[in-house]
Amino acid sequence: VAYNPKANSAKTAGKIFNQTQMNQLKDICAVVIPKTKTLGAAEVDTHGFLDNQLFHCHTKDQQQQAKSILMKIDQVASKEFNKPFTACDKQQQYDLLTSLEKIQNGFNNEDKQNWKLIK
Repeated sequence: VAYNPKANSAKTAGKIFNQTQMNQLKDICAVVIPKTKTLGAAEVDTHGFLDNQLFHCHTKDQQQQAKSILMKIDQVASKEFNKPFTACDKQQQYDLLTSLEKIQNGFNNEDKQNWKLIK
């Protein structure tokens, strides 16, 4: 269950997430806990840790819920900004995740519950 951070985890598939999802998850981590004077969540490989924990400590159902919310985030980004989440600028990414928290712009209660699993 132990996880050793990797410098390139967003560039490869994880145990649960494919490479594209790992990259998306890295961007999400950077928005949720950004780099300041200290390292942010993306810089300490939180996305790799999340993938590892979901694989070892959560059910297949929960793993699917995590994948599902990443797909929904990408769908809403495509609808709102005509591009996938990872192609959005930081403000758009922030706005989109804020919409998810507030259950706005196409997000629903189930999405927010799935989001809590990752967050």
